[in-house]
Amino acid sequence: MLATESHPSVVLPGTLAPEIRYVRPNPAASSASIGYSLSLPAGWRFARISIYDVCGRVVRTFDPARGTRGFLEAAWDGIAESGESVVSGVYFVRLEVDGASDKQKVVLLR
Repeated sequence: MLATESHPSVVLPGTLAPEIRYVRPNPAASSASIGYSLSLPAGWRFARISIYDVCGRVVRTFDPARGTRGFLEAAWDGIAESGESVVSGVYFVRLEVDGASDKQKVVLLR
């Protein structure tokens, strides 16, 4: 769902939303594919995919190309922004576009 210009936390009913269609495999042994949809107006300003640990810390981020639309896929290789492998555990994938978001859980088993 898209946020309005003047009220970024307000979502208008009936608007298109960013959507994570899948995170697979789940559980993942080493890497996971994130299938997502940006069925949004071409003028979106901000989009990011973030991987969080259970404590809410950002582990890794991906930035889709500005203006990209349609069904897309990103690959998370189980590596943190620091370049180190993350430990086994539960992680959350969050897709955020202009204040609207969707999230899914992924379990990483090493």
